[in-house]
Amino acid sequence: LGDYEYRLYEKEPSELEKFLRNSDWDGINVTMPYKQAVIPCLDSLTPIARELGAVNTIIRREGKLIGANTDYWGFRSMVDKSGLSPAGKKCLVLGSGGASKVVQAVLQKYDAQVVVISRNGTDNYGNLSRHSDAAIIVNTTPVGMYPHTGMSPVDLAHFPHLELRDNTVPKMDIWGSAAPESAEGIYFGMLKDAMVGANAHTQKALTLAARISRQILNGQEVILP
Repeated sequence: LGDYEYRLYEKEPSELEKFLRNSDWDGINVTMPYKQAVIPCLDSLTPIARELGAVNTIIRREGKLIGANTDYWGFRSMVDKSGLSPAGKKCLVLGSGGASKVVQAVLQKYDAQVVVISRNGTDNYGNLSRHSDAAIIVNTTPVGMYPHTGMSPVDLAHFPHLELRDNTVPKMDIWGSAAPESAEGIYFGMLKDAMVGANAHTQKALTLAARISRQILNGQEVILP
């Protein structure tokens, strides 16, 4: 993030508290599967992180560890920049994990009609046909992540009412790669100025979330509303 040194720390669950309390970093990003596991180790949470029950950014201030969630603001910024208005529209959220909770919270703020699709829930991949009227689909599943980039958990041809498709990337349609591992993947991510049905962790959403992480690390007095 900016001029800060940015390293990868791989830790076992049993090492979390010792690492968080005894390291000398000023701020750190947290990825799955630790976005919930770190919470008991923290001194306080921002309102959004508390509401979601998930943390992806930790800031050390005056010896205290503060947990925030910039995924929420990254995805919300992405929706705003897409020019879409989810209010009153059926929005399918594929997946029911931590990323899904973030997307659900954002869409509910826009008064969208949110339907969560999971493998074993009431609304599942076996009865997707009853949701063919969906206007927006958001993929929060691992499908489409490296090494299976370019894959989609659903056939978008079955959803004729989707409001927008990003025709700038014909073969990838509107699905984003969760973790671009190549220059080509990053290029595709940059092209997606409007992403409907994109993976919750598209390059654009990740970039926005990282930018917000840097802002709060640089010492904003109020750590996100």
